[in-house]
Amino acid sequence: MTSNLAHIGNQTTFYPYENERGEINVVSGSQAVGQRILHVLLTRPGEDPLHPNWGIAPDLFKPQNQDTAIAFAYQVQQILIRLNKEAKIGFEALQVEVDDTGIATGHLKIKIMFRAVGAPYNNVLTFGFWEYQQSVLDNNLEAFVKTLEIL
Repeated sequence: MTSNLAHIGNQTTFYPYENERGEINVVSGSQAVGQRILHVLLTRPGEDPLHPNWGIAPDLFKPQNQDTAIAFAYQVQQILIRLNKEAKIGFEALQVEVDDTGIATGHLKIKIMFRAVGAPYNNVLTFGFWEYQQSVLDNNLEAFVKTLEIL
């Protein structure tokens, strides 16, 4: 952990849940911020008793197209900015966008670029939009986790 990011603290991970020794995985610094963002994405409003206002409720009954993904990306950005002010997720810069470079092959990604407070560089969290929607609907994260990248 970089000493200038010690103020961010530690966070257990949602993905991957276990480390190579089979223990609960704990990260710090920029990685902790990425896991907090992931926590918000994977929590429905009211589901977390410690953070009842955390979470995102995707509209599963809208057409699943590029316009819906763009609206979802905007919603994610607004919610993360609000929660960062309220609960100090730990980023000082945030941009959420839709990566449609793979749309011809059925792949539409949401890209969340953030810079942790005091960090000299940006991190990126990407995931498949349609896989996320299906995972929320089915309450099964397997397909979503396969598309998840945290850099």
